[in-house]
Amino acid sequence: MNVYGYNKEETFFTILNREEKERIQNILDTITFPKEESFENSKVEDGETNAFVLKSEQKFKKLKIHESGPKQFWLFGKSLNQLKINHQFVKTNKKIDLKEIKKMVIMPMPPGFVIDTLAD
Repeated sequence: MNVYGYNKEETFFTILNREEKERIQNILDTITFPKEESFENSKVEDGETNAFVLKSEQKFKKLKIHESGPKQFWLFGKSLNQLKINHQFVKTNKKIDLKEIKKMVIMPMPPGFVIDTLAD
């Protein structure tokens, strides 16, 4: 079942210019992940959530921020959003492993949750 688009997975790509790539790489080289993996308030159904997973040969770090959290990650999220606005993305069939992100951002349905449709 596709509730609010959560189960729909599509992969897109874009090509960054050298300056954009270097700027992102500089951020990734200098950003410091906190020990906590999650910063969120009690009303996670409202507001903006960003999830970051840094996976390389030497590192595996993750962070979820919702309405609070380190300022450097909010700024990084805004810069990524700006890239998204400024670039055209092309759909690809390449599969990317998103299970760590899914664990962080997709909340399980509560027991006994019923979707009430008004269909006749």
